[in-house]
Amino acid sequence: MRYLGFRSLLALALYGTYVSAQTHSKCNPMGKDTICEPNPALASRFGHSFAAKGESPRMIKTQQGAVSYEKDGCHLTITTAGESGPQLESDFYIMYGEVEVTMKSAPGNGIISAITLLSDTLDEIDFEFINSEPDRAQTVYFAHGDDKINYDRGEAPPVTSHADWHTYRIVWKPQYIHWFIDGVLVRELTPEGTKKYKGEHTHFPRSPMEVKIGAWAAGDKLAGDYTEGRAKWAGGLTDFSKGPFTMVVESVRVVDYSKGKSYFYADKSGTLESVRAEGGEIFETPGQGAPIGSSSTTSSSSSTSFSSSSTTTTSKGTSTSTSRSSTKTNGPEPSQPSPSSSTSSSSSSSSVSTPPTPPSPTSSSKNYCLTTCL
Repeated sequence: MRYLGFRSLLALALYGTYVSAQTHSKCNPMGKDTICEPNPALASRFGHSFAAKGESPRMIKTQQGAVSYEKDGCHLTITTAGESGPQLESDFYIMYGEVEVTMKSAPGNGIISAITLLSDTLDEIDFEFINSEPDRAQTVYFAHGDDKINYDRGEAPPVTSHADWHTYRIVWKPQYIHWFIDGVLVRELTPEGTKKYKGEHTHFPRSPMEVKIGAWAAGDKLAGDYTEGRAKWAGGLTDFSKGPFTMVVESVRVVDYSKGKSYFYADKSGTLESVRAEGGEIFETPGQGAPIGSSSTTSSSSSTSFSSSSTTTTSKGTSTSTSRSSTKTNGPEPSQPSPSSSTSSSSSSSSVSTPPTPPSPTSSSKNYCLTTCL
């Protein structure tokens, strides 16, 4: 369902010229003469509370700008014109899975806060927050970096001020991408649904992605990639005399549905068919990768998604999504069957991975980690 008002439509029209200052590939395997290293796989679950535990060696600071760890979480701060903007970047990739972040956006005209899943082939899934629309969250996707035709792909569901604490979640499967705000499903995208944007059924993110969380100034004239259209989309020029501008991240949780030591590309096509899992298997993708173990693998799952509700309670208080037309979910997503509770596979290339089952979150996200907090 679309939630676009006039301002959103204007912003998305300008989006055709938009490329995030923090969106780039270390090594694009689709390059003619490019040889890329394999992507290290998470192949399990990761959870970290910055508020409770401070820095995590699995979420690495990149780009310019200040990063500090305070009682309420990780502070990503833009102070000076010309900075690229601070960012946390995972040291792992996922191939289908879930990402959940509890955060509040940075203030300021021209300042963008973002949660990004990005692959080496420039497949991308985003939550973005711009201060020209403080009560909406931008949800966007790309495939192979085709940002020139993305002006009509964004949807901007409502949120009760993204400057306040909210929990944002992305669920990425072969059948769909789901965006959630505080446990409420606010957007669904299927491979079939991408036809209305491009007219090609294959135009859907299908390559291993790393996780990036950060803020940057689209309204910074000193930035190397500054454009007037980008600045207008983000709310205008940034007045650095009103800074600093700080995005705060309380916690991050990630599930990788696939298995293996690493993910790599068997050819230059960048397609799903070219993706392989070293010593593992790609989730619900028969024929990709090799089976885990020498003879058979049995895995079980009672749920494929985080247990969540439409109200998020943290040490800061309670935040609630205001989406009237959305679907509230608890546990498995509605109308989406979970994988079989027991999946057995022989040592053949057609085995299928089942995602791990995360525990239900506690009432305080500070004290909750999918695995032991680092």
